[in-house]
Amino acid sequence: MTQGHQPPPGGPVSRQTVPGYWGFGSLTSPLVRSDQTYGAYSIIEQLMPASSGPPPHIHAQSDEVFYILEGTVHLQLSGTVSTAGAGQLIRVPRGVPHAFAVQSEHVRMLVFFMPATMDELITMTTRPATELTVPPPGHEAEPTGQQEAAFIGHLKETASLSWSDQQDLLLQFRQPPS
Repeated sequence: MTQGHQPPPGGPVSRQTVPGYWGFGSLTSPLVRSDQTYGAYSIIEQLMPASSGPPPHIHAQSDEVFYILEGTVHLQLSGTVSTAGAGQLIRVPRGVPHAFAVQSEHVRMLVFFMPATMDELITMTTRPATELTVPPPGHEAEPTGQQEAAFIGHLKETASLSWSDQQDLLLQFRQPPS
């Protein structure tokens, strides 16, 4: 953001009033973007189907907080597995390997990043949603090589995320039901 540029004023927002994105098996709606907070924080709302979720990864320079609005997830935090549901908050300090897998039919949660990071990953590597649902089969495109290269360059600048070599204790929960 250029010096002297002011972010847009605050006000009410919801996933119905901001652009949604399909990627990583979910609908993601950036409610507060990094460019609105000078990169201090971002807040996204995610709607994810059963058995989805990321493998172990690390945010080296961002703290992450999940607040579950609906549904249940299995959570891997370092080497510990637990379950969290609606009304629970999960704090993941920077540098801590973590993963989650959706246990219920779906999960809807708010995800906070301090400083901001994830809203940029979403907008740089996913496809704009045409409905406020999880991506229907065939409507989610893999990131293009150009999108991946742009985001990798951005990651190098921010050093906010790296994959963990920790064993994925939740892999069994990310398998589609047979």
